Amino acid sequence: MGKLTLTAGLCVIIASLGLPGLVTGTTLLPGNPCNGRLDGNYANPDDQHTFYQCVAGNTYVQPCPAGLVYNPSKDYCDYPAPTTSTLQGFCHGKVDGNYANPDDLHTFYQCVAGNTYVQPCPAGLVYNPSKDYCDYPAPTTSTLQGFCHGKVDGNYANPDDLHTFYQCVAGNTYVQPCPAGLVYNPSKDYCDYPAPTASTLQGYCQGRADGNYRNPDDLHTFYQCVAGKTYVQPCPAGLVYRPCKNACDYPAQT
Repeated sequence: MGKLTLTAGLCVIIASLGLPGLVTGTTLLPGNPCNGRLDGNYANPDDQHTFYQCVAGNTYVQPCPAGLVYNPSKDYCDYPAPTTSTLQGFCHGKVDGNYANPDDLHTFYQCVAGNTYVQPCPAGLVYNPSKDYCDYPAPTTSTLQGFCHGKVDGNYANPDDLHTFYQCVAGNTYVQPCPAGLVYNPSKDYCDYPAPTASTLQGYCQGRADGNYRNPDDLHTFYQCVAGKTYVQPCPAGLVYRPCKNACDYPAQT
């Protein structure tokens, strides 16, 4: 049974917002971190969930997708490095290797020389002890038993829920979930970020300068004005648009 894979390149694609050719972010003046630096991406020492993008000496703050941090050695947003568990006794006397965490299927125990480490799985995945790696949860048989009857094996869009898709195997129907915030794209046959859609508020950007504007009705999206046309742009899952930074960011702590 095939499984979907999100490549590291996707992290690079989703690290910036806006239409092709547009750079979004907040120009930081004074104290411009990009002053004198070559064009490129640099770590933000004050916030690992964002990074600096330097363009012609200007600084733009770019957010990572929810739960990811910028990795300067790889030059893209990645999952945080694993941390040591406080359950020091779990691996005592056990052979080195990985073990299921019965309290949290989204993590697993790694035993090294009797020491216990809690390793996280990527978002939406669970540890599979029989395969010894993080995998998509075991598919559950859909109540729509007839959907795949007579269909060629493969993946199909679920018209009732874009965040899942149907997987047909030997005439059987399985409902597969997409990772948080993604939707199934049948033309690409994998889960992807939703495509930006043109706003029905055709008049919003009329007379406004090109740029991004706050959507007062939905903080998880923002308006992008281009040549008087209005586009609704979604923020990555869990983020909200911050006009002061001109970027999607984590909600303010309350």
